[in-house]
Amino acid sequence: MNPRNLQSSVLLSQNQLQNLSEQSMAASLQAKGELALLNKCLDKGLNYFNKALSLEPANFKLYFCQGLSLFQFAQGKQQKKPLLLANKRLKTAAQLSPNHLDIWQAWSSVLSVLGCTYKNLKYFLDAHEKITQAIDLCSPQKTDTLADLYADLGSIFLHIASYSQEPNDLYHAIQTFEKAAHLNETLSTDVWKDFGLACYRFANFVNEGRFYFKANQCFKNALSLEPESASLWHLLAQTFCCLYTQTHDEDHFIKADEYFASAAQRAPKALDVWLNWSLFLCETGKNLSDIKKLRLCVEKCHEALNVDPDHFLIQAICSEALSLLGMNLERLDLIHEANEKMSQIIEQKEDSPDIWHCYGSCLQCLGAYFKDIDFYYQAIEKFQIGLSIDRTYHRNWHAIAKVYTVIGELEQDADILYSSFKFYKKALYLKKSNFYLFDYAVALAKFGEMNHEKCYLEKSIDLFEKALIIQKNAIFLYPEWLFHYARALDTLGDFFEEESYYLRSIEIFSQILMIDPNLYDVHHHLALALSHLGELTSGREYLYRAIHHYRLAAKQENENDTVLLDFALALISLSQHLYDSAEIEQLYRDAEQKLFTASRLGNTHAYYHLACLYSLSNHIGLSMCFLEKAVKADSLPSIEEILQDDWLDNLRTTQDFHEFLSRLENSRNLEEY
Repeated sequence: MNPRNLQSSVLLSQNQLQNLSEQSMAASLQAKGELALLNKCLDKGLNYFNKALSLEPANFKLYFCQGLSLFQFAQGKQQKKPLLLANKRLKTAAQLSPNHLDIWQAWSSVLSVLGCTYKNLKYFLDAHEKITQAIDLCSPQKTDTLADLYADLGSIFLHIASYSQEPNDLYHAIQTFEKAAHLNETLSTDVWKDFGLACYRFANFVNEGRFYFKANQCFKNALSLEPESASLWHLLAQTFCCLYTQTHDEDHFIKADEYFASAAQRAPKALDVWLNWSLFLCETGKNLSDIKKLRLCVEKCHEALNVDPDHFLIQAICSEALSLLGMNLERLDLIHEANEKMSQIIEQKEDSPDIWHCYGSCLQCLGAYFKDIDFYYQAIEKFQIGLSIDRTYHRNWHAIAKVYTVIGELEQDADILYSSFKFYKKALYLKKSNFYLFDYAVALAKFGEMNHEKCYLEKSIDLFEKALIIQKNAIFLYPEWLFHYARALDTLGDFFEEESYYLRSIEIFSQILMIDPNLYDVHHHLALALSHLGELTSGREYLYRAIHHYRLAAKQENENDTVLLDFALALISLSQHLYDSAEIEQLYRDAEQKLFTASRLGNTHAYYHLACLYSLSNHIGLSMCFLEKAVKADSLPSIEEILQDDWLDNLRTTQDFHEFLSRLENSRNLEEY
């Protein structure tokens, strides 16, 4: 052998020994550093880590292991320094060995925790990038590993969604979790919980029941692994709350109540459980005017206050429930008690939109009890203070809208009613709720009727129908909503002279009466719709049905001038489709009596219709007399309507009528001038 080659061989052996010695020393220092971290000695551990790296600065395994150790050290403590160092170590490891899947996965986990620690979206976006890289490197055959990676990605999407507030991010989370579950059915408790949360939050965005059911299944899967978890029972309860609000299936209410009880049993001092339980009972009791649920709410509030007597929000919810009980039971003492309590609470806690909402609701109950506009405006003031604290608090937007609707109707002021629309729109933008949808539809219908504008009625019907697709039991629970829906259809029938609108309106009114046959207002408006259809189609059978329902309405409300007036008009309409003079004469007499009664009750529109009746019966003098009365009462329709009214044909040929029209035109021209 050449001596030079021999020398080289010896030198190589020495270098290898040196390298081996450095590797061994680096490994030993690494182990000491890990032990120091286990003993909670961060600085000492870092000193060993740095010495190990000085010996092997290109060893990716050292960077990887140190990153993991620092990450483990920081877990649960959310210490920023070790987390940031773990991030740096894993970044270097990935640079040194870019095809090592475990590095990318660990780096993603560190970035996720940094995102939670610093509450910074950028870390979660970086985590998304790293975990995607790990998925790309993972072999399809490694199903368990791939399932874990998809589970991690799903959790990252869930965090991103909490910042973006974009439903698409939640949907991506759901899709990713589904991939994980497909690859491995035995996911961890935390993964099932995150999967359920993604479904639950997405369902809140889109208001779609199937995602609530999916969330329920995920939470149940998590509970099968951790049956004593109060937080999981609580999440399951909240999901059934949403399902009940959407469908009003009583089974969902029973389950929500049961799961809240399970959560409270396992964590009796968990105030968030008591809070959400009482809030659920208060909201459902309010929306359904359900006295039983309102009483249960007060009961749960008292149990919660045994845990924390100074919990202001629970005190406020209790006050709101008391005021609602007072309104429904006509107990003014309960309403006053609730308002006095709220004034005390607000002095101590002024920065809560929830509490201002409760205060406004209590004042709203006072307004409803006394039919006093001032209380309603005071309620709006409280809701607006709540919005000044949190503009995203959808309950206050909806509450203001609802109060403006009530005021607009009480005052018969279309402008006030119109002002409610922007608040409904904002509430619906913040929260996809069929409650809000129905209430907005009612307001649109009332405005359309008040202003005789068909576009608002059409919009109202569109919203009613969207809400009814979701709210399957509305006919049983919310007949008022269906009542306004049917009225809007009837009014649209007048606009378009379209039979189908009347038929649908009649169908809905009839359904409401099948549930409660004693609603006189429904009988009244069903009769109106039947009358309109009878006049359009010249169908006597519809007019006979209308008279039947007018009779039932008048029996219940025998001093309602509007019912009597409409009843009389239906009788006159029927007379125009009959040939039996005796029957016609009887209808005229009945109509005359009802019109006189309506006029005595203060309905001045009866004068014009009496003029029409006397024209039909050829009592020209009486007809002219009541036209003059209508003029004095300022209840006469337009000249155009008078000229087109077939019921005045007998009068129209007389000189007295032409002179009357001439005087009327002159007086109205003078008024315009």
